[in-house]
Amino acid sequence: MTPDQMYDSMVSIPGYVFVCLFIVFFVGSIILFIIDAVKARKENRKIKTWIKVIFIINMVHIGIAVALLIFFFAIMLLFFLVYAFFPR
Repeated sequence: MTPDQMYDSMVSIPGYVFVCLFIVFFVGSIILFIIDAVKARKENRKIKTWIKVIFIINMVHIGIAVALLIFFFAIMLLFFLVYAFFPR
């Protein structure tokens, strides 16, 4: 295994763990929000505050992730366009 391959494997595993935890948090908060909303409607009460807070935090995380994704693809597009028109 070369040092580059070792570095790539060390970087990608924590990245996969982070993405998996992010997805679990995302799906879990949406499920909690929907379940509590249905129960709240049946019991004529408001949705619990801590579930709203988790849902709002989750939506902020999704917004940041989408913004970073758009930024990343814009930078990569610029990089490839410059590289295509000005090769070494």
